[in-house]
Amino acid sequence: CSKLYISLIGKPIEIGHFSIDSNKRMHFDKRQMKYLLSDLKIGELDLNADYSPGLLQQYVTIEKLHTLLKWILHFKVKLNVDFVTVRGTLSRIMCTPYSSKTYRNNWDICATKLNGIIYLTAVDTDKEIARIDEFPQLVRYMSWGYKFEQYLTTAQVDGEVDLTSRNNHEEYCIVLKNKFNDFSLLYQAEIDAVIPHQFSQTGSGDTSCYIELKTSQILKRTTDVFNFCSGKLNTWWAQSYLTGITEIICGRRNENGIVKYLDFYKISDIQDMAYGLWSPEVCLNFCDKFLKLVKRITTEDNPNIVYKFSYTGDGIVHIEKLANPEDKYKVLPGWYKTAME
Repeated sequence: CSKLYISLIGKPIEIGHFSIDSNKRMHFDKRQMKYLLSDLKIGELDLNADYSPGLLQQYVTIEKLHTLLKWILHFKVKLNVDFVTVRGTLSRIMCTPYSSKTYRNNWDICATKLNGIIYLTAVDTDKEIARIDEFPQLVRYMSWGYKFEQYLTTAQVDGEVDLTSRNNHEEYCIVLKNKFNDFSLLYQAEIDAVIPHQFSQTGSGDTSCYIELKTSQILKRTTDVFNFCSGKLNTWWAQSYLTGITEIICGRRNENGIVKYLDFYKISDIQDMAYGLWSPEVCLNFCDKFLKLVKRITTEDNPNIVYKFSYTGDGIVHIEKLANPEDKYKVLPGWYKTAME
């Protein structure tokens, strides 16, 4: 995959950051940045500790893009890119060729062109919203991931773990620039933790100091291994690849939310673990073709026009031009359009 990495996608360069606090307030600093525990020799972890579903954030996907837009306005960033988007949208596109047998096999991605730049974001589909209502356990799963991050991170290097926060609004994000074949991209990505004593020199743009923290069920059966390698590993690889992260720590939990042990994955090794179930080349090529499609179709430079690209698992991307889009499909908020006039 090394040749493809050089020819199709560049190395992401960090150009900025911001924090979101427990009240969803945005701060243009590193107050929410966390450090990985130096000593990972830990016992069992109860991910249900202080569980309170009412405090959990169920993110409206498009809000991720809106926080990036606030960063752009705050720093008066001169945009000289083809696309402004978020990591989650890009990774969703990349994993599409292998999503046919998962609940993520359908998506709506909307694009709007303003001043020559295409703003691109996934939006929550009716199927995804219904799934949350149908499977309330998903909210608990989200809380488990957040609690796992709390167990393994500290606010200062070699500091103490703080488990007091009970909502997952808090996050630390970085802003990245990258090249994807012929296109330049600006996107944001949430960061779980910094590896202690490995923090990059300010201004270098290097992102290898960051690490991903994930939870997943203990693999007991052959089908568990198959589902993990074909699904989650693909998603984890895409997310990390887009951020320049080189390692993932996975907390292996039972069905009751108790982490029994940790697994460590090198991103460079993950594609070998997929046993041919998915290919990085296929993922990257699909994303490249999709971006070319969006660029070709999104022609009208009008902040009120939305081009909706829909995929329903049938191998076909359906396209619709929305002159009067519903609110949930509007890519750019009014305050951003006004500021960019």
